[in-house]
Amino acid sequence: MGANSSLLTPDSSDGLTHPSKLTLGEIPESCVTLVLLYLDPPEICKLARLNRAFRAASSADFIWDEKLPLNY
Repeated sequence: MGANSSLLTPDSSDGLTHPSKLTLGEIPESCVTLVLLYLDPPEICKLARLNRAFRAASSADFIWDEKLPLNY
């Protein structure tokens, strides 16, 4: 089965499969971290307020290593 097969659930009304509704909290932290690497510090801070996954990802040291001054 493909990677997206777990996102499909049978609908009892028509017997077909439809994508289930996902929330931002269900995005893996590793994916969120990769996105944060491309953002500026103010943008990272704004997204950190969004939910737990974004807050946890934004606290990774390697995200901030390239964004902070060398003497920090």
